[in-house]
Amino acid sequence: MIEYAISARYAKALFDLDRIKGSLIGDFESIIKVLNQSPKLVKFLKSPISLIEKKEVFQNLLGEKLDSMFINFIFYLIQKGRLDNLQSIGREYKRMANKCLGVWEVDIVSAVPIDADFELKLKQKLEKDFCKKISLNKKVNPKIIGGAILVIENEMLDWSVATRLKKLKENLMRVS
Repeated sequence: MIEYAISARYAKALFDLDRIKGSLIGDFESIIKVLNQSPKLVKFLKSPISLIEKKEVFQNLLGEKLDSMFINFIFYLIQKGRLDNLQSIGREYKRMANKCLGVWEVDIVSAVPIDADFELKLKQKLEKDFCKKISLNKKVNPKIIGGAILVIENEMLDWSVATRLKKLKENLMRVS
């Protein structure tokens, strides 16, 4: 809960500064990917080396790829010891941007990866049904056996085989 409050506060501050709402989503995704792939860079950024030296190295590595305001934001997080919150700040920023732009985040969990054709058809159907732009977040969970689980806003639609088997078992246990 505390992490969410911290992340929400930083995300809102950055969102308020962002003139083109949502323009920094790609920057968040890029920096999170780089930091996940380079633990040495994370260690360097958290080290007690001066902020100026860190900024210099960081600018040389990613300066041209990222918005300058975003880079300053990253260094503010480093200065405040909040680099570990970057991923949750990014999620919250994306949620705020999507809300502002009228885009709904929809999570789909399936037992196997869904193909691009099905993804496109599902997205079009949801956009038509809800009259909103849809952003699909795909996840794979083999434990659901088959079918899919959709999470739209705060509503979950569970069409998984695992849930159906569980309900069948409960019904059979009641009958016997």
